Amino acid sequence: MICYGGFGDKIWLYTSGLTAYNISNLEEVVNETKLAEQNRFDINNFPDDPRFIDEMLTDGYIRFTAINAEKYCIDVNTLKITSAIELPGIAVEKINEKIRSQVTHHDRYGLRIDTSGSKIYILAKDSANAMNSYPGNSDDEPVYKRLYLFSTNFTIRQIGNHQFYDYMNMKILSGASYPNGIFLKDLAENKVFQLKKPDGYLILHSDSLTNEARSIVTAIDKNNNMLWQINTGLSTRITNCIVKNKYCILTGNRHYLLGPHIGSDMICVIDLESGKQTTPSIAE
Repeated sequence: MICYGGFGDKIWLYTSGLTAYNISNLEEVVNETKLAEQNRFDINNFPDDPRFIDEMLTDGYIRFTAINAEKYCIDVNTLKITSAIELPGIAVEKINEKIRSQVTHHDRYGLRIDTSGSKIYILAKDSANAMNSYPGNSDDEPVYKRLYLFSTNFTIRQIGNHQFYDYMNMKILSGASYPNGIFLKDLAENKVFQLKKPDGYLILHSDSLTNEARSIVTAIDKNNNMLWQINTGLSTRITNCIVKNKYCILTGNRHYLLGPHIGSDMICVIDLESGKQTTPSIAE
């Protein structure tokens, strides 16, 4: 199974074929049968190997090479299938593809600093590191250290076009620490996801600092009291993480793999209201 990510209100996957789920309620809304019926397309012409699928969700479509060797594009807004040679703007696609191939990719699922009302919350290895963390310069690279939760009051000074943060009453919050922890982010809103009732955060972290570590999702309130915790069963090589409404969806490998991801073989769906996990089989 491969997760291509989200676009609009859908998350796109490849299991036994292309499929998409509503990101709010996880109902299947698109599959190859529906695509074939809507477009009068031969269902047996969809590729039977994901290597022949080139997703470009940032451009709004998925391109694939069919069984008959012809190239097609699916507009993920309209679900219309178009012959690639008829697609306008194909030159723009090639430029974007070239740019993306030259960029070093890094999975960015969250941040280690967040502003909430009159306070800032920081995941850091020590107080010195926390004092040097500011909105806009938060490090989200793997650090392979235990991180602690800090909170601080703050004021903002404006000098010209620049903002400077002054921290007051910085303190470390008692409770758990989080190996390689990070506040999960709502990618649609492009900001840290905040729980409600009670107010809090989702922290993605490891259960240890080893290659065979498992990925843990812990929900906390803003005093660092644990609300619930889930061992996802995934390794720390996460390929996709989407937080939206009442769900968190994670995909990745069961076992740690060096270098680029070599396929995803597990999906984990977490109900953020109940703290319960569902792990659909690849066949599902």
